[in-house]
Amino acid sequence: MLRNVFLLLVLITGVYTQAQDKTFVVSVNKPIAPIQSTMWGVFLRTLILAQMEAFMLKWLKTVLSSLPGR
Repeated sequence: MLRNVFLLLVLITGVYTQAQDKTFVVSVNKPIAPIQSTMWGVFLRTLILAQMEAFMLKWLKTVLSSLPGR
């Protein structure tokens, strides 16, 4: 039993250390494929959601601070 636990720990440690050595480089000035027209929705959605999140946080703080007992 103790031998199995030891072997499992050695295996997990080996996998973990190998996973840490992986790196990759992204060159943003060298696109591989053209941006398709269907992809713009992803960018616009991200921009809209980020602004809406900031607005909702401010709104929530205002509503919570205006509640009685605060």
